Amino acid sequence: MALHLKVRFLRETDGRWIADVPRIPGISAYGATRSEAYAAVQKLALEVIADRIDRGEDVRTGRPRKRAKVATLSPLQLEITPLRAVAR
Repeated sequence: MALHLKVRFLRETDGRWIADVPRIPGISAYGATRSEAYAAVQKLALEVIADRIDRGEDVRTGRPRKRAKVATLSPLQLEITPLRAVAR
């Protein structure tokens, strides 16, 4: 199973950066720089995904999976790709 996630960047008026993963609601992080925001959102995405796998939930939605599907999951390959920045 491969999960390819895009990261969207927004720049606040105060100069801070926000990075979020649109395909997984709730995964967003701030940083003083674009690279800090990217590192923070990668860390958060990995933690959320690992937690959902551990609890037997769907990685994208957080909803419970049926037992049969959990038992047959293949190893997860994760790719988190940055998108271009958008100024607010």
